Amino acid sequence: MEKILTYLLEGQSDFSGITNNETIDRLFNVKLLPTAAKESTAELVWMQLVNVVKLAKQSKAALFILGKNIESLKNISHTDLLLEVISDALDSNLKILVSNTSSGDATLIPLSPNLFWTDSLYGFEFLVIYESCFDLIINEDFSAYHTISECLENITSNKMLIYPMVNTTPNVNHQNIHLRMERLMQMSIYLEQNRLKLQKKKQP
Repeated sequence: MEKILTYLLEGQSDFSGITNNETIDRLFNVKLLPTAAKESTAELVWMQLVNVVKLAKQSKAALFILGKNIESLKNISHTDLLLEVISDALDSNLKILVSNTSSGDATLIPLSPNLFWTDSLYGFEFLVIYESCFDLIINEDFSAYHTISECLENITSNKMLIYPMVNTTPNVNHQNIHLRMERLMQMSIYLEQNRLKLQKKKQP
């Protein structure tokens, strides 16, 4: 499998030997945004992200990952699920796939056994940004926003959250969000099962 191009928002200027992690080395082609090792404004980071997107577009990349830092990759769980969902989404018009959210107020709507629609990117550890989102990023005016996540939240409503979440920050309590997602998924399955039963009864 070809390594997934991955850019980190934070990191050391000397990137040699930073990973020392078999899973990361096997799955991800990790690079730093040019602003990652410096104290930079959000607007400058956005400009660098736009440049990365332009390069991805020129190389006809189908997607790339935008990660917070190297720990975001080290803390990935459910690696097989992540790769499966990333691959499956290539056949859809998905624009942003989200690893996790820290927002207790996020809108969460179950769409499939492994995907929730969400309106929040708050506290994300990494995002998978698909080709269908490239032009939206390139053409967006960042001046109205304060953070990268705020801008990406508003740039498209086509954002999906992986279920179960494949990355949770160790110092953040995600238990309530997990329980909420679990209840919503169970309710969705129950409603679908009942819909199928009713449909079957109506058949002659």
